[in-house]
Amino acid sequence: MIYKLKDTGQLNKEINDILKTNNAEINQLKNTGSCLYNVRKIKQIERTDVIEINENSRCNFEIFENGLLLRINDNQHYYAIALTETNCIEIVIQKGKEKVFPISNTAVLIALGFKKEYLRNNWFLNGGFYNERLKLSIRTKEEYFELDSQGSNYKSAIKFFEKTKLKIKNNNT
Repeated sequence: MIYKLKDTGQLNKEINDILKTNNAEINQLKNTGSCLYNVRKIKQIERTDVIEINENSRCNFEIFENGLLLRINDNQHYYAIALTETNCIEIVIQKGKEKVFPISNTAVLIALGFKKEYLRNNWFLNGGFYNERLKLSIRTKEEYFELDSQGSNYKSAIKFFEKTKLKIKNNNT
């Protein structure tokens, strides 16, 4: 369920009850946040009170003892979604394809016949590679989300979600 937060971004009592936290724990600064994601799609299932959240809204995750909290900042309106083992059905992380900048030394060397593995591992020549955007899909009982982030955040995203108790599918393409 999507909860609209106050202007200060403080969590509601309902979210505190779901995540089994207290206000003192939430107000302490901890290194439990994820990298920055962009909302690409939100589909609300069987809801009468539909909340409109714009695409390209910024969001990030926070780890709590009983699950994850997804915080969304949409044009200075704050929303929160609690993801626990009981309401989160599926989380899928998909890595973007590795590509080569078309106008770079690396592209010229690949055209001349050098192998990508050699160029990728050579510190002097690996600047021409990049990854497409990382895609993250989350399905709960009431919502479906599609998020994305920079392709370079893939390894840190995997490490972050492995810390949680939630089941994660890794579609490494």
